[in-house]
Amino acid sequence: MFALKKIIGTWLMPLPFLLTVFILAALLYKFTRFERTAQILLFSSFITLLLLSLAPVATRLAATLESQYPSYQQQNVDYIHVLGSGHTTVDGLPITSQLTPAALTRTTEGVRIYKLNPTAKLIFSGYSGGDINSNAKMNARLAMALGVPKSAILLLEQPKDTIEEAIDNKKITQGKQLVLVTSATHMPRAMKIFQQQGLFPIPAPTAHVSKPVNGTPPLHYYFPRARYLAISSMVVHEWLGLAWLSLKNNQ
Repeated sequence: MFALKKIIGTWLMPLPFLLTVFILAALLYKFTRFERTAQILLFSSFITLLLLSLAPVATRLAATLESQYPSYQQQNVDYIHVLGSGHTTVDGLPITSQLTPAALTRTTEGVRIYKLNPTAKLIFSGYSGGDINSNAKMNARLAMALGVPKSAILLLEQPKDTIEEAIDNKKITQGKQLVLVTSATHMPRAMKIFQQQGLFPIPAPTAHVSKPVNGTPPLHYYFPRARYLAISSMVVHEWLGLAWLSLKNNQ
């Protein structure tokens, strides 16, 4: 079920989905009489891909998620849970190069909050995803390199997604003050999942991508770029996740 969910979710991302529409339209145009329909599909898929690759569009889409929760306000907490992200173990590279940008930012924010709450426990979660090490372990390595003692760290190395992370967290932190660290676009879905488990953490969103432009943006700001398509894809991923949660809750 987990693998199927990942496959479907990946296919529904803007690039693979719109490429599928583009190919379908090309086949319709060449092999059927539905030339007008094919032209509409070709044009609409191209325009959608173009729009999702523009900074003004991508950042505004991200803002719909990132504006829902404020940054951490230095509340006192007992536990700091940093949700998992990606990594690739490569001997010889610094730990900062082995983590994805999201994992790097989440872990750094978790360590920052730990420095403000030195009696708290820092929880890292996330499975291996086919790697030789779990993401929890790799994030913990960075935390220890930044000065967090091993005795302050708890690892949850089995969870494959946010739901499993929340379930495992509940066994440890229920009734305690908990702060939840994850990417700002992911925070609305993560909070819903944790609340469904009876947990009400303090949100600590990080890795924001929707930021105000100070002054007049340069001309290239309005050019399509892969970076902004990636941001749009991240937003679509979260929207699909929220829709899936709503569907499950209504069953």
